[in-house]
Amino acid sequence: MEHKHHKHLLAVRQHNEALLQAYRFWSPQYDIHFGYWHPGINPFDRQAMLAELNRQVFRRLDLPDEPGMCLLDAGCGTGATLRLIARSTRHIQLCGIGQAPTLLDLGRQLNQRQRLSSRIELIEADFEKMPFEEACFHGTICIESSCYATGADKALLLQEINRVLRPAGRVVIVDAFRLDEKPLPRPLRPLVNAIARHWAIDELPVLPKIEERLRLLGYHDIQTTDLTWRTLPSALHIPWVACRLFLASLGRNPVPGALPYAKALLASLGMGPCIGHVRYLMLSARKRG
Repeated sequence: MEHKHHKHLLAVRQHNEALLQAYRFWSPQYDIHFGYWHPGINPFDRQAMLAELNRQVFRRLDLPDEPGMCLLDAGCGTGATLRLIARSTRHIQLCGIGQAPTLLDLGRQLNQRQRLSSRIELIEADFEKMPFEEACFHGTICIESSCYATGADKALLLQEINRVLRPAGRVVIVDAFRLDEKPLPRPLRPLVNAIARHWAIDELPVLPKIEERLRLLGYHDIQTTDLTWRTLPSALHIPWVACRLFLASLGRNPVPGALPYAKALLASLGMGPCIGHVRYLMLSARKRG
């Protein structure tokens, strides 16, 4: 089991580092997730929608901007979400952990350029074995990263979050969730397998199992919000971005990772036919005080 886990971590690291230069085609700020649209946001402005998803997550976290507050992003990529939070708050200390050293190095450079290094710390670590003391964070977020954790109930990840989260702290998870454990209809299985393969995903979280695991850990105020339709306008950008990536993969100086990233983005469109079984959700829960 340990060997399998180590092999998966290596695959996730290699996947992200191989695509790093291509990620900027989706977001110059390296917000590598879907966006959130609501009336008032230009649906052609992908970066505005990406930033809004970060804001929605922070609002759900309900973390006061007071001295001593600490927030953890488990699976932070380059730390784009943390930079947005840092720019919109004054006191909260921010920490991100991730598997890919190259992404973290780029994140540290971006933090320094934006003069945020004193507020944000990025650490290379396995979020199923976090290098932190118990009860040291007031809130934890996971944006499109829980899918890389082990198992359908993400037990190891949730146990570690529970260990490092302070009493009354809140966790917010945004990801594609399976709605139940029933086998997918046979025509949909190749689509989901393609998504997992192209994104180096271990297993999609299963909503009832996640909720059950949180209750067993003593969490309450468990809330689940379906963001599927809110993310659709940003998903509609995928064909255009994929075309640009295909072009960037050609020529004398092809962009490293452009072609695999284009395939991964196009695979994400397979979520459409799976909408009755897989949904893009925001799940939050509060640890008992």
